[in-house]
This record gives sequence, structure tokens and C-alpha cells, in this order.
Amino acid sequence: REDEKIFVSQIKNAWSNAHNLEEGGGALQFVQRFIINENNLGKARVWMRKHMGLARNVSFIPKWTPPEKQESAPLELPALDEKSVAAGIDYLTNERGISRETIKTAVEQGALTFTPGGVAFVGRDGQGAVRNVTTRLTKPMRANGKLVKAKAMAGSSFDFPPVIAGGNDEIHLVEGGTSALALRDIWAREGTKPQTILVTSGAAAAAFIERMADYLKTFTKVFIHAEHEKSEEVQKRTDALHKR
Repeated sequence: REDEKIFVSQIKNAWSNAHNLEEGGGALQFVQRFIINENNLGKARVWMRKHMGLARNVSFIPKWTPPEKQESAPLELPALDEKSVAAGIDYLTNERGISRETIKTAVEQGALTFTPGGVAFVGRDGQGAVRNVTTRLTKPMRANGKLVKAKAMAGSSFDFPPVIAGGNDEIHLVEGGTSALALRDIWAREGTKPQTILVTSGAAAAAFIERMADYLKTFTKVFIHAEHEKSEEVQKRTDALHKR
């Protein structure tokens, strides 16, 4: 909403209301104002500990079928700091247009967290353990002559994609985590019941569907959302990759 546009200062580690510069504060004040919508510091601290602390609780665990046996240890999410949270929320709301309600839902379900330099989308196994962490960098960087927009945590398994839970009738496959958040927002604006969204984190849609067939069969309909590229040439190349 335009009347609630916020500015975030990563230097001061604080936020302020663009239309009322006297309103603002740190992460706790942000949670009170925009997440729990209640002027209760105690409840804000509880929410932060529950969903942003090292022992983060999640409200959704994917029911992968059959359950995968993992020989490796689960991944550990990095400790959160207020600067990363503020920068991540600023990126999602102001640069990507994602609503705070959708951010709140994804964080509480355990599919979204914040890391230094980016927002991370989290995939879990059937016990809720972290198996896949892919970070979308808020400021892309160059490596080996290429522009890097996202990076996966070492040891991540794409067999455990991030999932934002919704209805059990449909499942929608999107390539990126921010696309998943945007799709959830579209349904909210339309007043449509949100469905389940799965983040493939890659272009090879055909191979991914084959690998996840048992899970996908638990839904009545499966939708694949293709990327809309900037040119016809790039679009053809992307479409070909999706058919792999």
C-alpha cells in the first residue's frame, strides 16, 4: 500500500514510514507494526524467537511420498540478524512488490528466511529438517565473468524443493522463490483461495516432474508456470530447457 511505504536504512539498521518519518524503529517495532499488527513488544519478541531464531518453528512440513532416506546431516540455517531481516524485507516489499502478509506466511511455514546479502528459500524433508537453501541475492554479483543472482548452500539437495502450502486441489510449479511469493499475492488480490506452490529452482521441468511424480499425483491438477523472457531468442532457449 502506498500509504504504508517504508524506507530501510541498512547503515542505521532501522526502518521508517515514508509518509510519517516519526514512525519507525528496529526489527521488533517492524514486527509489531506490520506482522502481528499489535502494539505488544512481548508478542513481537515471541514471534521473532519462534520464526527467526536458531530453533525456528515451522507451521508446514511437506508430506513427501515415499519418504526419502538421507545419509547426510541436515543443513543448518545461518543465525539471523536484524540487518539481514530489514534488508530482506525491504527488497521483497519495495523492489519486488511482495506483500507483508505473504512474507509472514512464507516465514511461518519455514519456506523463507533472511541471510546476509539475500533472501533464502528453504526446502525441507518429511521430518521438517532443512535439506535445500537457495539464496536470491538482493544485489547480484559477478563471478568468473558472469552475473550471479542466486546461490545454493553447499550440500543442498534439489530433491527437496521449497513449498508454500495452500489448497490441496492444485499445485503450481514456478522456477524461482520470488515468483512463488508473487503468485500467492496475485491470488490474494483476486480473492482466490491460495493453492500450493512448489519452487523448482531450475529450468529442467520435465525431469523435475518425473522425479517428483509421486508427490505431484496427490494433487488433482498440476500447473507449470514458464518464465516470460526478454527476447524471442532467450524465450526459445528457456522453453527448450523446460522440456528436458
